[in-house]
Parts: sequence; structure tokens; C-alpha cells
Amino acid sequence: EPEREFSETGVYAVELSDGECTTIYELELVVNPTPIFDLGETLSLCDGNAINLETGFDEANVIWNNGSIANVIQISQAGTYWAEVTLNGCSFSDTVAVDTSESPELDIIGEFEFCEGDAALIEAVSNSPIVWNNGSDNAILEVLSGGRYTAVATNEAGCDTEASVVVEEFPLPRITFPDSLFRCPDETLHIRVSSSNDGDLLWSDGTTGPVISADAAGTYTAELENECGLARKEIHVVDQECINHFYLPNAFTPDEDGINDIFKPISEAQESFSMRIYNRDGNLVFHSSDIDRGWNGSFMNNGYYCPAGVYAVKIKVDFGENEILEKINHVVLIR
Repeated sequence: EPEREFSETGVYAVELSDGECTTIYELELVVNPTPIFDLGETLSLCDGNAINLETGFDEANVIWNNGSIANVIQISQAGTYWAEVTLNGCSFSDTVAVDTSESPELDIIGEFEFCEGDAALIEAVSNSPIVWNNGSDNAILEVLSGGRYTAVATNEAGCDTEASVVVEEFPLPRITFPDSLFRCPDETLHIRVSSSNDGDLLWSDGTTGPVISADAAGTYTAELENECGLARKEIHVVDQECINHFYLPNAFTPDEDGINDIFKPISEAQESFSMRIYNRDGNLVFHSSDIDRGWNGSFMNNGYYCPAGVYAVKIKVDFGENEILEKINHVVLIR
């Protein structure tokens, strides 16, 4: 046969004869594959988004209908797009239509502030189904704690819109101090309040701020007001007779503000002293035989702070001349 078609790479033998003489030639044939690619069926593009079209041939010659010669192009508008790829002299082209779909509408309305113990209602307003970041698919969400809340609306075309709001939870006013304190006559107590916010604290004697100096027995009232309400608490300061001017506080606030940070007795002319402090489980957390060495609120004063609460205090003081004071009292550690 003078002609023959070949479709595979290989070495082929060709025999030529003029009737008297015959010659055999070997022909090496390379068949280059066609660079076939698929841009896909009709593609859908959401408003404001973009998609990539890719031929998959990095080392081939590529030409797109928009003039680009890159293997990958980014599309953000609807239209018809085609590419032609040429590799080793072989060419292939493909075409795809890109449609656009509108993204869903989404807005979050409602209450973005509320007080502790209450709740806020926020609502995702959309023309498509929504899902909140807590998994709820209800349009109206009851918020019980402050934080960021995000809703995502998704339409039938698979396009989505996201919106977020921050809901703030305001704390209720709180005042913390013991119900009562003892003082030696002619002594002054410094009472410090721990509160939940930075509101203005007002005492019954007109003093403002977190600290009041009580230089007389009686009832002292503190008030703290913020946008969520008013808190009021009383503390009773009671005079007690102090043996040899011995006085043992029943509360302290180890917050390193320089006021009432160390728990220790006040005494004069004692010959010996012993103090042991126990937690509610009966474990020893501090002891001292030096009346000037008090408790800073940590375990054995080693920096590991003990939690707030009531601690038992066992005291033994020898004033000499057979005058010995032994007592078990309590102290409130306030943080």
C-alpha cells in the first residue's frame, strides 16, 4: 500500500521493491497527544465573588478570548469564555458560559445591650434561610451572654451573605465586704469594698470611693449604682475590749493596694505569740510565732494565693504574769 495511517507512537518497517531489488527502511513515528481540557458546563457566579477558569496545561501555549495567555484566569462577570491550547503542534479549544446570581439580603436588628440576668433579642432579616454561629436556624435569637453573633444567609443558588453584631452584657452592681468588723476603742478601721464595676461608690457619711475610715462604732452603708440598678450593703463596726491592746481583725483584702493587705494582730508587751490559720478542710495554710509577721493570703506566704472565703484562726498569746489569751476566731479573705 502506498499510504497508511498510524495512530500510535512506535517504530514501523517499510519495504520498497522495484521488482528486482528490495530495500527495508525503519521509520520511528511519534504521535503527540491532543491537549484536551474541560472548562465545565454552565457555571454560576455569586455577585461580588470570583471564580478561576483553568486549562491545566502550564507548559502549553494558551490563548483566551479576553486576550490572556495565562493558564488560569479569574472571572468576576457573566459571559462566554473560551480558551485554545496548543502543545507540540496539536491544538484544542473549549467554551464555557458563566452566569451570575444575586447574593441574599441580610441585616441584623434588635437589642445590642442588656443587663446581667436579663436577655436580649436580635433578629436576622433576610430573603433567604439563615444559620447563626451557634447553630440556630431561627431568625430571632435570644442572647443570654455578651459576645459576637454572626448570621449567614444562603439562597437556592448557593450564594451566601454574612453579617455580625456585638452584643454587650452589663454587670449588676455588687458590693462585697464582711457583715461586721471589730475594733479596739480609739482605733481606726479602713474598710475596702470589692465591686463588680467602676461605678461611683457612696457611703452613708458622704464619703465616695472604695475605702472608708471607720473611727467609731456603728453601722456604715455603701451604695453602688450603674445602668443596671442599685446595690446597697451595711457593715456593723463593733467595739470590743482589747486585752493589753490586743486586737485581731476579722477580714482583710490582700490586693496589694497598700490598705489592709496583711492579716496580723495588733498587740503590746506580749512575751510569746502563736498563730495558726486553717482552711475549711482543716488544712493548715499559715503559721507564725512572730506577731509582726502576718499572712498575705497565700499558702505559707509562698505566692500561691488561697481562694476568697472564711478561715479559722487559732491564737495563743502570753502577756506574762500568768495572763494568757487563747482563742479560736475566724477571718474573711476578700479578693
